Amino acid sequence: MASIAYKGNRIDIEDNNNLDIKINGGSIPVEANDDATLFSSPLVFGDAASPPDLARAVIDAQSSIDAPAIVLRGTTDVDIEPTLNIRRNLAGLLDEDRNKFRDAVFLLKERGEYDKYIKFHGFTTNLGHSGPAFFAWHRVFLRNFELELQQSDPKYADVTLPYWDYTSANVDSLNNSRIWRDDFFGTNGVVNLKWTGEDGSEKKWVLPGYKAHGPTIIERDGIRRNTFPLTSRFVPPVRFNEALRNTDYRSFEPVFEGQPHGGAHVVLGVGSGNDQGPPGGFATAVNDPFFMLLHCNVDRMWAKWQQLMKERWLANNPGMEYPTTQPAKDYYWDKSDAAHTAPDNVDARRAMPNRHNLEDEMWPWDATQSHSGRPDSKLVADADKKIYTPLSVLDRRKFGYDYDNLDPAGFEV
Repeated sequence: MASIAYKGNRIDIEDNNNLDIKINGGSIPVEANDDATLFSSPLVFGDAASPPDLARAVIDAQSSIDAPAIVLRGTTDVDIEPTLNIRRNLAGLLDEDRNKFRDAVFLLKERGEYDKYIKFHGFTTNLGHSGPAFFAWHRVFLRNFELELQQSDPKYADVTLPYWDYTSANVDSLNNSRIWRDDFFGTNGVVNLKWTGEDGSEKKWVLPGYKAHGPTIIERDGIRRNTFPLTSRFVPPVRFNEALRNTDYRSFEPVFEGQPHGGAHVVLGVGSGNDQGPPGGFATAVNDPFFMLLHCNVDRMWAKWQQLMKERWLANNPGMEYPTTQPAKDYYWDKSDAAHTAPDNVDARRAMPNRHNLEDEMWPWDATQSHSGRPDSKLVADADKKIYTPLSVLDRRKFGYDYDNLDPAGFEV
């Protein structure tokens, strides 16, 4: 039996007279011609379609926004439902799961693949910040990173992004931190991460030198965090409550982007200037892998707000079915203005229509230069181009994942 990993799924293929293809343990019934090279399904395959190609195509169809499930036609029709990655609270992970996530991140860093995410964030500026697309842009950013972790090695196929609930002290029964650990991504202050590489030699975490919108960022070892209490809350739960009580996106997004999201960054010291010194902090924020965990919690809270909006709509429209178009309507700041500009130019500094409309294609995955026009700001090759819009990622489940818990600590409706 051959086993491969693809987009977080395990594919097992056994060819012993009766071809058996399994995705995550579930068999795919297929019909083959005499030489077992053609398969009957709603998909179109070439004459030399292989079992791995078939399985990958099934997974691609499952994760597609337009086709979240697929029916393969064999002796009987079988519906294969999407397999969702479940993101869990970092503080509650088993040692094995936490260490597997850590090692997958180290592997991407060692191969140089992690560093492109530092550049993505460093160049994006207002293409993914200070406007309505803030949540959607970071959702795509995180999901691509998560999928790349899963595809880095078959042993990491089940790795998912954990979220860091920074409204909680996250301590064990002995009041030791479950989050800030030397056997994970370190504690506070100057952190020098080291691990054993694929070649058996010692590797270390290095900030790559490159130019973003500010001066040259000099290559150096390690991560710079503030010196903070390891068993304290970073953000009071009330900050989540204040943001989540907003009933329109135009109010919710800027409040949340500022607090609690910005507050967690400031206490951590990444993106506040401590990471590299002004103005390098923003450009190098992703150098700290805790950026991913911080923003995973940001995405979780957006999912929570979306859920609350649905509950509010149903409460205000008893007996009616929730419209499929309502999540898109809820996305807008000002529902009458396609560019999301504020009425009467109120708060105009935050009204950023560039790449923030519901169906705007997101940079850098669209393989264009950033709005700076700089040649070195085209960070995705044409061959790797992917089209994402805020509309296409409003539903996290159709994007292939969900959370174990959408309730922030201490939240009150």
